[in-house]
Amino acid sequence: KASHAQRALPCDIALAEVARNTSVTEIYLGRRHLVYVSDLTRYKQLEALWLNDNSLTALHGFDSNPTLQAIYAHNNGIYTLAGSLQNLKYLRSLSLYYNKLRDLKATLPYIRHLQYAQCSPLQFLL
Repeated sequence: KASHAQRALPCDIALAEVARNTSVTEIYLGRRHLVYVSDLTRYKQLEALWLNDNSLTALHGFDSNPTLQAIYAHNNGIYTLAGSLQNLKYLRSLSLYYNKLRDLKATLPYIRHLQYAQCSPLQFLL
């Protein structure tokens, strides 16, 4: 089995390199001014995804990544989790602080199975 360092991509690697290496377990896409996440279907072993410090407004398109265990999406503009996380049965950690989540009642069903969720309750507009 490959070591953790061999399976993870360093943060400074080009997105083109990510596309060629489909066996990675971690991808860092933080601080890239992203407004959406491209199709990550080819990464069948993906366990951790860093999307922090971008301009995302939603989390979509992870149905083809059922092995995801952690998503770090803090410091974005995410306002809803509806339709984005219900198929990620192995997801255990979700970082969402400094986002714009609007409805706590609508959001809770999507994060109830998590062992660790980090989001500021003051950012929810009930």
